[in-house]
Amino acid sequence: MVTNKTFLINERGPHFWGTHEISKDTQYAKLENGQTEILSKDEFKDALSSLNGKRVLVYIHGLKNTKDDVVKSHADIEENVSALKLNLSLYSRFKSIMKYFLGYSQQEAYSNHQPYDVIIGYSWPSFDNETYYYNAKIHAKKLAPRFAKQLEQISKTTQKVDVLAHSMGNLLLFETLSKHGSPDIKINHIYSIAAAVPHNSLDSQHVYSRVLDYCKNIFVFHSKHDYALGWPYFLAEKAVLALGLVGPLSLSQKIKVVDTSKVIKNHSGYLSSKEFYEYLLKIHNEEFDNEQSHFKMQRCVEV
Repeated sequence: MVTNKTFLINERGPHFWGTHEISKDTQYAKLENGQTEILSKDEFKDALSSLNGKRVLVYIHGLKNTKDDVVKSHADIEENVSALKLNLSLYSRFKSIMKYFLGYSQQEAYSNHQPYDVIIGYSWPSFDNETYYYNAKIHAKKLAPRFAKQLEQISKTTQKVDVLAHSMGNLLLFETLSKHGSPDIKINHIYSIAAAVPHNSLDSQHVYSRVLDYCKNIFVFHSKHDYALGWPYFLAEKAVLALGLVGPLSLSQKIKVVDTSKVIKNHSGYLSSKEFYEYLLKIHNEEFDNEQSHFKMQRCVEV
């Protein structure tokens, strides 16, 4: 299957792959085979306009992401997402075959077989070392208004938007939606993985609970084996437990909890885990029990 298109919205300064400063102006690029093609604001606007009716996955990385980290994470997502095939009716399958024989490209003819047409990464200066933890938090909070505007534009154009946030990327997303959200932001599913935010963030009394106003569902993936969210996070946040370690404190109809402890054995294991993407496919095929609030991955695989 042809791989998805991948774009980057970049907030790094002073150069495109900087890790310590927020750029003066938002930058844009197309990412293909590990190569970055810089796009002007107008070129990205044109690319965005072409997403009318498309299904988009927005990915937000976490702390300590250099150029190599960003390229690798997007390559992992693109490779694994491209391998997923939705359950389609016989009519839809036949229609795809006919479109291909009528001269449509493979990507055009079979695009409905995959959950997403396009991946858009939000690349931000989260530093290159864990010792800048508090500085990265400041950057995440400062960038929330910018990211809100990007989500508004994507939501207005596309058919469906899902957001995948890893680690401190959840802080950026939660700050964005809870404090700068607008009616123009419409998210289908949020996939929260290894979230470096307090475990009571989605409690009705917490400001971050407003995140639920902007999505259909939020899937909270957590693992008790996530060392980075264990003692390091507990000490850094002054005796607060992490959402990505123990899951949410309270539940609601929109909150779906996925205990990945049998599968995920470290903080960065999700993006390369076949089981994780298989579970995303189950979500898209609606092969999970909507009445349950807690799901477990059954296969035990070291990641």
